[in-house]
Amino acid sequence: MACIAEPLLTGLGGGGLATLVVDGQAHVLDFFTAMPGLGRDGPTPPMDEVVLDFGPTTQAFSVGQGSVAVPGMPFGLAALHQRWGSLPLSELARPAVHACSHGVDITPGFAEVARLLWPIQCVTPQMRALFERRGGSVQPGDRFVNPGLAQTLELFAEQGAAAFRSQGSLGAAILSCFTGSALTARDLDDYQAIRADPLRVARGQHEILLPPRPSAGGPMTAAALSSFASTSAPFTAAHAREVARSMSLAESLEPPLSAGLTTHLGAVDQQGNACTITSSLGETCGHLVPQAGLALNNFLGEADCNPPQAPTPAGRRLRTMMTPTVLRGPSSIHTLGSGGSSRIRSAVLHALLHLIDHGLHPRQAACGPRCHMEAGRLRVEAYGRPEPDFLARLADFEGLVTFEGPNMYFGGVHIAGRADGAFEGAGDPRRSGAFGILGASQR
Repeated sequence: MACIAEPLLTGLGGGGLATLVVDGQAHVLDFFTAMPGLGRDGPTPPMDEVVLDFGPTTQAFSVGQGSVAVPGMPFGLAALHQRWGSLPLSELARPAVHACSHGVDITPGFAEVARLLWPIQCVTPQMRALFERRGGSVQPGDRFVNPGLAQTLELFAEQGAAAFRSQGSLGAAILSCFTGSALTARDLDDYQAIRADPLRVARGQHEILLPPRPSAGGPMTAAALSSFASTSAPFTAAHAREVARSMSLAESLEPPLSAGLTTHLGAVDQQGNACTITSSLGETCGHLVPQAGLALNNFLGEADCNPPQAPTPAGRRLRTMMTPTVLRGPSSIHTLGSGGSSRIRSAVLHALLHLIDHGLHPRQAACGPRCHMEAGRLRVEAYGRPEPDFLARLADFEGLVTFEGPNMYFGGVHIAGRADGAFEGAGDPRRSGAFGILGASQR
């Protein structure tokens, strides 16, 4: 459903990570994008530069067919379903297929991302036609439809990952449409989702399950948690100081990733099984597989994921900040994660500390003000703080950046869980998040 509800953030042309607990056993499934070019000779395909306007600042991104990494999403979703699914894939895909054909309402978050990425949507006429309304990007309340994607999802539900191999109709269409990329038939045929053991961090009576590499966010969050010892009340200046200190320590171990637009979802059931997925298209490459309504990623154009000074060999995974997380307590289990590129690690850290150390409800953990420390500069949301002199207490931080209200810069933490036999959770309003209970009573 996210492929149609948030089509500029995620889709079958992107990649992701999942953390799961099934029948008490914990797993991570890596289906992030890989470096293309297996069996290929020749120069690196060129990319185009597009500058996006973030308001206070601008940032250049590389897009075009040359920016496309090997998609991992179809192979990851198929692997998740094959190993742990219980319902037919056709039944799981049916609501999304219907939404593609009949449309979904544009949320404020969807519209804000569309506005930001409008220069990339204008790279090709096909991409622009899909998202254009009244001469510009979509607005809240508009309807978004993608009939081509409906057919793609139906085919994926029928054939699984085989549809995206080089001999499958979707894989063949990608190779035919993206002749300006480094993608090869072997890239699509050799790609496999990889199961791994999660990183485990103990905190009090809780166990935190985090993804290992290619996630940089998992190891950095683990390092920050291990160094965090503050007993300060949440949302105070003292708490913000300790968050900043622990994040700086984690950053010293590995430079953070800063690019890419990301989405997150999670679910738990009455049996205590949990699945949490973070995924992304980067900013999209600006090109479609037109007949399939399928946008592809631009991860080769992200210097953090694909550093030019340290080229990734063909077939190897690129790096990512994605941090889908499971939190297990004596009588509880919660999934959580966030979009927000480099701010994913701080968003997840805040939520974990609020849930574990302070026993806050997921709504408070997701919606409360946050801070983020990166490259020696502290950024804080100043609203909702219990101290009237909150900013004055942080005045010694050089170059302190203040946000007066909730801002999508700080990610979007979405939490779904079950505690003491009752479902609970929250979606972060910074990114039009939502929480609901489907097919079950509260208890």
